[in-house]
Amino acid sequence: MCRPNKNEITFLKTGSEQLIHEIASPLIAQFNDETPMYLDGTATIIGKGYGITASHVLEEFAKRSGVQSFKEGLNSINCSLRFYISVNKGKDLIPLTVLRAWKRPPSDITFFAFGAEPEINNSHKWKVPKISLLPPKVGDNIFAFGFAESETLPNTDGIPTANVKPRTTTGKVKEVYHLKRDDSRMPFPGFLTNARFDGGMSGGPVFNSSNGSLCGIISSSIPAYTPEEEHSSFVSTLWPMVNIQVDITKSNYFGGPNISVMDLLNRKEIIASDIQYLVPMTDVNGDHGYVPNYDQNNWNSK
Repeated sequence: MCRPNKNEITFLKTGSEQLIHEIASPLIAQFNDETPMYLDGTATIIGKGYGITASHVLEEFAKRSGVQSFKEGLNSINCSLRFYISVNKGKDLIPLTVLRAWKRPPSDITFFAFGAEPEINNSHKWKVPKISLLPPKVGDNIFAFGFAESETLPNTDGIPTANVKPRTTTGKVKEVYHLKRDDSRMPFPGFLTNARFDGGMSGGPVFNSSNGSLCGIISSSIPAYTPEEEHSSFVSTLWPMVNIQVDITKSNYFGGPNISVMDLLNRKEIIASDIQYLVPMTDVNGDHGYVPNYDQNNWNSK
């Protein structure tokens, strides 16, 4: 977790009336009826019925549920996952349930499907961000959002309630990792920013300030230990999620033959820019997917 400098204003106020609360929320795990809720990480909505978060958040849920690792479909996690979006300028909450989730290592992005009550699902006008699959450029300003240090507190009648702490942070892109940073901490595409990320913000949306597009999700951070140091925070670039395989049919039922998130983009169920920069490839294991084809030097020119 990052340590704030005493004289430093590191987060912007983000009240529940702001629109960001309609696309981002803390993830809540309920392991069984005997245990309290557990909050960790942030869910980001990217389409009607679809969202993303950081894979390591679900790995933590898996460990707490007594299994070694999160596997596709959520069947390996002995808990239910849900989140709430705030609507009508913070006056109302809509409960949403994570129905199924998929990942494709080494990326730290998990793609999930969620559901709401039928009357809400049919009538609610979902807010979704403009998505950019490619990273911002070195020198670009970004802002990010997440829920740090959120917790559940039992109230007087024994019903657990959530104490959430929404945070907006700003910074500048310092480095871009087009394929990976290294083989251990960040073996996937992303970028480095000096914005401050705290524990619990993982999976939260990161936006390019120049055009307002969603350009990544929060992955991890190295603390700034002295007032002279900058925060070193890492963001997952979004294009690897197009290679995630999901078992969703055209009628939005589960259990069908696998398709990719790219297929959902082509079906316009999720809208994103920069698809033209992704080209088909086959990896050493014979798996098909897409890789970026753009001028990397141009991204590092600032």
